[in-house]
Amino acid sequence: MQTILVPIDFSEGSLAALQSADILAQRLGCSITLLHVVQRPTHVAPPDVAVDPAIAEYVWDGLYDEEELLEQVRAEMESFLARAPATTAPKQVLFRAGPPAKAIVQAADKTDARMVVMSTHGRRGLARFFVGSTAEEVVRTCDVPVVAIKPFAPLR
Repeated sequence: MQTILVPIDFSEGSLAALQSADILAQRLGCSITLLHVVQRPTHVAPPDVAVDPAIAEYVWDGLYDEEELLEQVRAEMESFLARAPATTAPKQVLFRAGPPAKAIVQAADKTDARMVVMSTHGRRGLARFFVGSTAEEVVRTCDVPVVAIKPFAPLR
């Protein structure tokens, strides 16, 4: 059975994306796979300590308890799903670490997703320029269709 990948950041926009994906999954006969991406910190050491980017991955592993972090995001996912009781239960829940857009595209490829349904944050102007748009990057780089849902605007 094909799946619809739904990236979740626990926001209201993600709730709208999940509700929309649920409707599409029922109509298309697909399952739902949820994905939450944990962003690694941009500063892996105090600002006065120089860290070679090539070893940043190893440093990050030493700064955070990954088991504790995983338990925290699992609890957040359960709380998030409790806010969406009318949706079909996801067949799979994935947790990844890294840059969100890259992790979403990789997960879509690895799960052989039929499409990605995700929310946008609706940033405009300078905020969008400086922060960037994960949804836009996913649309540009993903090999499957991407449905971008505005926050608070689920399909009906």
